Amino acid sequence: MRSMIITFLLFLVLIIFPISQANDHLDFSSIDKDLQLKKITKYQSDSVSTRVRFIVIHFTSLNWEDSLRVLTEEQFAVSSHYLIPESEDQSYPSSKLSIYQLVDEKDRAWHAGKSQWEERTNINDQSIGIELVNQAECNFNTDKDMRLLYRENYSCTFPNFDSKQIDLLIPC
Repeated sequence: MRSMIITFLLFLVLIIFPISQANDHLDFSSIDKDLQLKKITKYQSDSVSTRVRFIVIHFTSLNWEDSLRVLTEEQFAVSSHYLIPESEDQSYPSSKLSIYQLVDEKDRAWHAGKSQWEERTNINDQSIGIELVNQAECNFNTDKDMRLLYRENYSCTFPNFDSKQIDLLIPC
């Protein structure tokens, strides 16, 4: 029975994939433009699971403006689903804190890097990433070897998280 199902699925892939590629050449002009997808909630498949298994909370160590730039510009190759600013950040353009969604939750954001939690790998594929702006004070120790060895030459001090940020992150 299992081999029949696999054969059937393979048949569908072989038939549907070439058809989907051929759709570029079809004329859809006669289809009603007001046609809308209707979600039927009465009948839902039991064969479904969520991609989200984890919520990963990071800090940025940058101010709001730089955090937003790094998390949204392609050249940096990182992203997060959400960004929450600090209330005392001079680069933040508003007096009221808000949560900023940078990536839709159905999409993968690139916040966890090469990652693993217990037996799971590729945590980006399975998580929602939340970045909290938390401006660190970092110092490079010039008395030591001039190579940038983070564990030996570079030290950062992080302030406590802003209570207003935490209230946004975990509403009472």
